[in-house]
Amino acid sequence: MKYRAGLIGLTLAAAMALIGSPATADTTTQATYVKNAKVTNSSPPSSAICRDIINTSTMGSVGTVCFEAHGDVFWLNDRKADGASIRAVGETYANFGCNATAGSSAGWQYCSFSTEMREGVTLYFMGYAVKNGSVLHTSEEVFVNN
Repeated sequence: MKYRAGLIGLTLAAAMALIGSPATADTTTQATYVKNAKVTNSSPPSSAICRDIINTSTMGSVGTVCFEAHGDVFWLNDRKADGASIRAVGETYANFGCNATAGSSAGWQYCSFSTEMREGVTLYFMGYAVKNGSVLHTSEEVFVNN
């Protein structure tokens, strides 16, 4: 697996559609898959590509998002009890969204897209902290060859 940081193909409008419910996403041009994350006692493997979601006012991390190519899994960790939730969004030939809904006390949460995501494609992903439908903070964008 290769990766590099760069500008992501997701527009803010597309990201907001994924952050919302599946019914609000524009599915006319690409398939869209949105899942609520499952709580786990596990952590992402060392092979996962991770990025912190940074509060640019304090420069502190409010959460972490990761992508593990083996199994097509997004990992999310909400690190701050501030009422915001952590979301991962990705784009290939389709749009993918993973919503960490269990809060900061839950630890790591994950969404698997192993049946929806094709192999051998480049995934563009990033993380968001969202509160009341508004994006508060974002992570760096990442390109991953899956």
